[in-house]
Amino acid sequence: MSNPQQLITMDELEAGNIEQMWLEAVVTKLDLKGKPGSEITQERVKDTNVTTLWHKNQPVAISVRQRNDWNWTALTMVEIPPMKTELAGAAGIEPT
Repeated sequence: MSNPQQLITMDELEAGNIEQMWLEAVVTKLDLKGKPGSEITQERVKDTNVTTLWHKNQPVAISVRQRNDWNWTALTMVEIPPMKTELAGAAGIEPT
């Protein structure tokens, strides 16, 4: 798994915008735009939002936004290296 990127901010909207730009960059990097089998799912429980980018039933990127009682928002983003040859070739990465 790649190194996670993290951000802590007072602005939940800012964290959401950064999350969206990061997911769009992952989609562009892996050339997934408009490809069949690619989708984004979101789950929200109380003050936590989990967004997952999927390609053919495999998670490609996960981001978690969590707001605490002091109105700080923590954003963690993790890109998961491709495991299938099809995706790995598109990203120029050797499959694991």
